[in-house]
Amino acid sequence: MSRALLPLLLLTTLLLPACTDIGPPERFPGFESAAPDSLATIRESDFVFLKAVDGNRLDRRSPIFSASYTYLQFQLPAGTHQLTIYYECGELSSFDVTLPATLQPGHTYSFKSNPDKFHMSFATLTTSQWHPALIEDTPNQPASTPPTTTPAAAD
Repeated sequence: MSRALLPLLLLTTLLLPACTDIGPPERFPGFESAAPDSLATIRESDFVFLKAVDGNRLDRRSPIFSASYTYLQFQLPAGTHQLTIYYECGELSSFDVTLPATLQPGHTYSFKSNPDKFHMSFATLTTSQWHPALIEDTPNQPASTPPTTTPAAAD
């Protein structure tokens, strides 16, 4: 390989988007007081990032010149929520989209971006469509049932 190409190769690897980092689950701001057994987990994935829940915006600080995106995981109380999300992959990004979601306690959800295969670029303007979906990642678990008998009283 030519030494002249080495700087270009290094620059390219720094600017290529990669999604390898996943942050630990954290409470979404505004829902810190929710009971632990009522929480569901939302995982950012597939270049889909969470911007707000029920109108509560997330203050996202992103590092400049990062070689990778960091996906975050958030815990929210179960129930119906409005999730505001956006798509960002390299130079492609989207407008915000708000999805209604009904979350179950103890379940984990992630996003699927479903972008169109083709997009058109006109100078700095890029157009493309994406069809986001929230999918449940929780494996099938047997429902827990209460005991049918009462423990014997101690004498």
